[in-house]
Amino acid sequence: MSINLASIHTTSMSVTIVLFLLAQSPEYIEPLRKEMQSVIEDEGWTKASFGRMWKLDSFLKEILRHSNIDTVIMVCRALKDIRLSDGTVIARGGLVAAASDAMHHDSALYDNAGRFYLFRFAHMCEAKAGATKHQLMHASHNYLSFGYGRDVVMHSSPGRFFVANELKSLLSYFLLNFDLKLSDDGLRTPSCHGMNIILLSGSLLFKKRKNSVHYEAA
Repeated sequence: MSINLASIHTTSMSVTIVLFLLAQSPEYIEPLRKEMQSVIEDEGWTKASFGRMWKLDSFLKEILRHSNIDTVIMVCRALKDIRLSDGTVIARGGLVAAASDAMHHDSALYDNAGRFYLFRFAHMCEAKAGATKHQLMHASHNYLSFGYGRDVVMHSSPGRFFVANELKSLLSYFLLNFDLKLSDDGLRTPSCHGMNIILLSGSLLFKKRKNSVHYEAA
């Protein structure tokens, strides 16, 4: 049940956020479509082609940075009293978590952190040197959407590689085959309640594109 919850609802919530944002800001659609079509025409509908979609990768990573599903992540309970190097004591039974939303909006970690910037990570990837460390699937202590760590208790989600390709596959199919826009029932922005974020509400309208593209898996 826990695996289903982690693997299904988070993906569907992420896709929902992406589609609403695209409908709200259609200027993002064309550069993403051009990249998708160019890469898929070169390499086909493959895992390798998804790895070359740097703009889409940056777009997804920036959305997860900017619209966290939870305000905190990696919640753990102390099994014994723990004294940290600065003298702080975590009492046995106390809960500890990483404030992912606060970190992802910290200007000390991200330039102009409050701004949504489609190409924030794409330019880093295009520089080629260490490109993969700026991609969605790469976990770091400054980017906690997939957790962080290497031991049994605190670790990065091993499913992040699958999720990255799953999101790219879904979004590529949607954007290459459909136009979308918001319906007339409006849009509600996310709001925080406790440790969770209530997501967007409203309706989307989809229309089959006349020049929709179908690619066979390589």
